[in-house]
Amino acid sequence: CKQDDGTFRKCVSQIVEELQSSYLPLFIPSINNKDKDGEFQDAWVINPSWASQLHLEMYKFIGAIIAMSFRAVHALDFKFSPLFWKNSYVTH
Repeated sequence: CKQDDGTFRKCVSQIVEELQSSYLPLFIPSINNKDKDGEFQDAWVINPSWASQLHLEMYKFIGAIIAMSFRAVHALDFKFSPLFWKNSYVTH
């Protein structure tokens, strides 16, 4: 993918779109997504039934894609549930 003509962005966007679809169920629709109720109706969560060594390697690769996007200064359109990305520590 070339980074200068928009092809890179399209390529990475298609990767994210396919990851959050039924093509590769590493991620599944959140409860709000399934029920179309409440906040974050477009959110996805990690599929808890996909925990084999192969699946863990796939998740690791997704982490590398996310890291690559940081280095390329390209925001990915992952629609993760707040449970996935929300800050879990309490400040005093």
